[in-house]
Amino acid sequence: MTQLLSFARHELAYHLQRPVTYLYMFALLLLSFLYTATGFANMVFGGAVNLDAPWLLNRSVAHVTLIGSVLVSAIAGTAVLRDFEFKTHELLFTTRLRKSSFVFGRFLGAYAVTLLVFACSVIGLWLGAHMPWLDPDKLGPYVPGAYLVPLVFYVVPNTFVLSALFFAVGVLTRSYMAVYVQGVVFFLGYSIAGESLSKLDNERFAGLLDPFGLVPTDLAERYWTIVEKNTLVTALEGLLLYNRLLWIGLALLVLFAAHALFRMDAARGIRGRKPRRWLELEGAARPPAPLPVVTPRRGLAVDLTRLLAQVHFYYLGLVRDRTFLAFVAVGLLFTVHGSSYSDVLWGTPTWPVTYAMTDVIRNHARLFFIILVPLYAGELMWRERALRGDQLLDVTPTSPVAVMIARLVCLALVYATLIAAMIAGGVLVQTIKGYHHYELDVYLGVLYGFYWPELVLLSMIGVFFQIVADHKYLGVLLAFVYWVLVQAFGTWGLDHNLLRFAFSPQVEYSAMNGYGPHVAAAMWFNLYHFATAVLLLVLARPWLMHGTPTGLRDRLRLARARMTRRWTAALALALAAWLGVGGYVYWNTNVRNIYRSSEDEDALSADYERKYGQYQDLPQPHVEAVDVRVDIFPERGHAITVGRFDLVNRHTAPIESIHMLLPHEIEIRTIEFDRPATLVEADERIRYRIYRLAEPLAPGGEMTLRFDLADVREGFGNLGRNAGLVANGSFLSQFSMMPSLGYQRSLELVDDDRRKEQGLPERPRLPSIDDPARATASPASLPPTGSSTPGPCVPPATRSLSPRASCSASGPRAIGAASPTPRWARSAPPCRSSRPATRSCATPTTAWRSRSTIKKATSSTSPPWSSRPSARSTIASRTSAPTRTATSGSSSSRATRNSPWPPRAPSRTPRTSASSPASAPTTPRTSTIRTSSPPTRSLTSGGPTRSPAATPRA
Repeated sequence: MTQLLSFARHELAYHLQRPVTYLYMFALLLLSFLYTATGFANMVFGGAVNLDAPWLLNRSVAHVTLIGSVLVSAIAGTAVLRDFEFKTHELLFTTRLRKSSFVFGRFLGAYAVTLLVFACSVIGLWLGAHMPWLDPDKLGPYVPGAYLVPLVFYVVPNTFVLSALFFAVGVLTRSYMAVYVQGVVFFLGYSIAGESLSKLDNERFAGLLDPFGLVPTDLAERYWTIVEKNTLVTALEGLLLYNRLLWIGLALLVLFAAHALFRMDAARGIRGRKPRRWLELEGAARPPAPLPVVTPRRGLAVDLTRLLAQVHFYYLGLVRDRTFLAFVAVGLLFTVHGSSYSDVLWGTPTWPVTYAMTDVIRNHARLFFIILVPLYAGELMWRERALRGDQLLDVTPTSPVAVMIARLVCLALVYATLIAAMIAGGVLVQTIKGYHHYELDVYLGVLYGFYWPELVLLSMIGVFFQIVADHKYLGVLLAFVYWVLVQAFGTWGLDHNLLRFAFSPQVEYSAMNGYGPHVAAAMWFNLYHFATAVLLLVLARPWLMHGTPTGLRDRLRLARARMTRRWTAALALALAAWLGVGGYVYWNTNVRNIYRSSEDEDALSADYERKYGQYQDLPQPHVEAVDVRVDIFPERGHAITVGRFDLVNRHTAPIESIHMLLPHEIEIRTIEFDRPATLVEADERIRYRIYRLAEPLAPGGEMTLRFDLADVREGFGNLGRNAGLVANGSFLSQFSMMPSLGYQRSLELVDDDRRKEQGLPERPRLPSIDDPARATASPASLPPTGSSTPGPCVPPATRSLSPRASCSASGPRAIGAASPTPRWARSAPPCRSSRPATRSCATPTTAWRSRSTIKKATSSTSPPWSSRPSARSTIASRTSAPTRTATSGSSSSRATRNSPWPPRAPSRTPRTSASSPASAPTTPRTSTIRTSSPPTRSLTSGGPTRSPAATPRA
């Protein structure tokens, strides 16, 4: 026992004397502090939950232990490896030291340090929740045990499990990279557990498999209300208790197994093998061989040959290692596991097409590469110093810059090899599932054209942190923290890709549109981020380790000496490239196109509500008929809309003014009425216009609105080019190409926290289901859910239904209508009549007449203000063969919060399994649509429609 405690105290004192331990503490404290002090945890886990709620504290601490698990490899994983690295084990093993004291003493000391480091996360959460700038309404009453429960439930068991597993792997393998592999496998288990929740039958399996306790916690609290989340403390029972006991037991079992298998000898040979004989003595000494005559050569060819030789040396050294083979196996596991979900779309079995497999590799393996890239950067940068061969390398004529470039090229080749292995796994999965249309060009184009450059950029930033930190594990930690902060930039309003390293518009392949319209934007953003990485590496060049400096003062002296004229010229060239490319990207995103951050969009919505919310109940004319002609120039992403609205006053009072909301980034060429009207207000920022009619529109009166609008944006935006205008499968909606009449309540901010940030009151909520006033209210008196609430022109009981009127629940809504279909009309059964048409307030159905073959597609229920393009009131134009499938207008955005403003272009192009045409014409494509009532369904021309879930077989 004395020896065990002695080793534990020595391990604890060793770490507490190192400055890097306090840097670890500060990093976790800062990360936890930012979780609550900035409201980031509230944005991630729930906007209505208090910042000091026990429910939120549990998740914050568990996620911090997940992110900070890389630190455990630096503390517990190296507890025994340090003796073998400094060759002190040969002295220790010659004493009367007991194996149990050595193993368990080292482990207890390392675990105590790990526990101290991760306990700082709870302190950071407490400090962040008590900052004076926080909104007092986001802090709840004091809950006893709120900060103690996450410490006991997550910090203590998670650090024990991680310390035991990392320590055991380090003891048995005596390899740093083996410790890294074990950490990656740990994340694989967590990823599988999270994805297994999609199948309800695997809840218990997923809850037991999660080593961090997040999944069982979610299962135990998934039905909690907001009040319960703010006041209740999680109980250690049920699946959560079994999960904690299971992993603690597994950790103890692994720890005792490591103790049993550990051998206290200097040789690394496996038991049962003969030790290698490093030197064989011979009877007679051989005469020394004559030394060859060497003539040094210089020049560009010699430097290039030396660089290629170093790349070859580093690359073979990595790929021949067993650790790399383990990483390949882990990557294949990610691919195979993720592909099990790729052939099911919304519950419908589909074929594992190639673009789905590329999505599996890009999305499911993202966490794998985010962990792997900083680790490999640290391992390669410290390779010579770990083997004590850095001084031999320093005396060679090889430049340190050439060595750094060779390492970067080696890392790029290693990731290319891992991607090739994953492609092979994807092809194997397709073959097993009976799909043989592999499309290798799609694999290569998507993964090597757009995914591999992102990994190269992450490698460069990882090498930069290794140079600046001059400490392997600190550099890895800085890379991880930086990546987490970049992910959080979007929630803080910093969502411009110029500020988010390695972020660019998402390029996704589809069989209809190929790589879509974002290719040029993605390439320019990648070029800008590459220039940023080069600039950072040039700035870090004076700090690149060369020689044996004894401290920070020596590093400063050497860095100052390396700031020569050549370095200044290289810095100026890198800065010029960075400014040039960045200026061109900024000119496209902020000058040629309109850029609004999420904070700007919130402010725009708030100003819209404050200035024009007073007109919410103002009667506006109803759009009775629409005649629209759209000229599409898909090669340039342009569209010109010329149309006419036939307006009718369906209210009992005359209408004196017309309120109009126009799409942003649309050029207004002509807006005119068929009667005199004066423009009394034109808000160009919100694009809201008010026209006063010279003669009010009487009840039942008709008028015509003509408009000529053009979308002629050049270049690309922050999210790429307008994905609604492409060569094959354009998707044009009412809200992006035509004006809307009346105040649109759907564009208001909905989230209470965001409304409070903008100084807006809370939105009125629906009355309780037990409210007597609601129980006695008639359906006609209930408030409608649309943009305005004009009174009916005819009482509901006396309404007449025309032959064109629809009383079904799926009744259409007019373009730009000031009032939606009332509830009484939605709930009425469908009706038909042969009587002559009579004007009424019932919303008419759609009767389409077009010069081209038009087929109605299934209407969508997505709201018109979301970033996903709505299928309501939509014109979709296609030019492909008449037997192919229709456009599916799906889109996605990297912005964290969806913009309520419809004009922003979607960032994804429609995907389908149909083949795209060989070429697209350069002449404008015209789609003329006339209707006797506003369009309500998405349209497409060119063939029968097919559900996006039903992927056709090859």
